[in-house]
Amino acid sequence: YFTPAERATLAASDDAGRSFLTIWTRKEAAVKACGLGLGSTDLTAFHVGQDGQCAATLAGNSLVVAPLDIDSDHVASIAVVGDCWPGVAIRAVDAVFEHPSSSRYS
Repeated sequence: YFTPAERATLAASDDAGRSFLTIWTRKEAAVKACGLGLGSTDLTAFHVGQDGQCAATLAGNSLVVAPLDIDSDHVASIAVVGDCWPGVAIRAVDAVFEHPSSSRYS
């Protein structure tokens, strides 16, 4: 799933789990931004790295890939098609989800 450089980053990481998730979410964001599926895309054909904002090319699309700083327990990334980062604002929203079998739905 990873380029040689991404594999080297994982091997050298002090937190391999978080590094794996960071690179994986960046790849997933890039694939989805291009309207492709994970199962039909050669994930080794493009490099997203782990740190900061980066440029990537996938299926003829220029992309900008960046991390979303959620909190220390979560890893997320965003990718946009184009060669510059648009003004994007992400607002955290606390939500409570209830199972439909709870008393509220009875």
